[in-house]
Amino acid sequence: LGINTVTNRVYSANGFLQSVAVIDGATNQITAQIPVGSVPDAIGVNEATNRVYVGNFFGRSVTVIDGGSNTVLATIPTGSGPAGVAVDPGLNRIYVSNYMGNSISVIDGSTNTVIATIPAGRIPDGVAVNPVTRMVYVANSASNSVSVVSE
Repeated sequence: LGINTVTNRVYSANGFLQSVAVIDGATNQITAQIPVGSVPDAIGVNEATNRVYVGNFFGRSVTVIDGGSNTVLATIPTGSGPAGVAVDPGLNRIYVSNYMGNSISVIDGSTNTVIATIPAGRIPDGVAVNPVTRMVYVANSASNSVSVVSE
C-alpha cells in the first residue's frame, strides 16, 4: 500500500491482476484501476511531486504513475524482483530493493532513470528512507541483516 496524505488517496497493488487500485480516502471507494507491470508488489509515494512508484516483481521494473491524472508516465527497468520501494521527497529519489538481484536500484525521480545500483545483502526485501538523516535501510531476508546506505 501507498498513501498520499496530501490528496487523501490510497494506492493498492493488485498482484496477479497487474494493476493498482486508487482509493479515495474520504469515501473508501475505488476510483480507478491503473494497469502496471507483472505482479505489482511494493508502492512508494512522493507527496511533493504527486508521483506513485510501483515495483513490478516479475516485470523487473518500476511503473511511475501521475497521481493527479492516474496515468502511467514511465516504466523503469530495475534489478530482478523489485520488492520494496521507498521515496525521499526532498531529493526526489526512489530506492528499490531487488529481491532476486541482491541490490538496490536508485532512481532519479526527475528523469525516471536508474542512477545507481548498490549491492545489498542476500534477498533484500523491505526498504525505508530517513529523509532527515539521508540514510536508507534495507532488510536482507536471507542474510539476517540490514544494509545501511548513505544517500
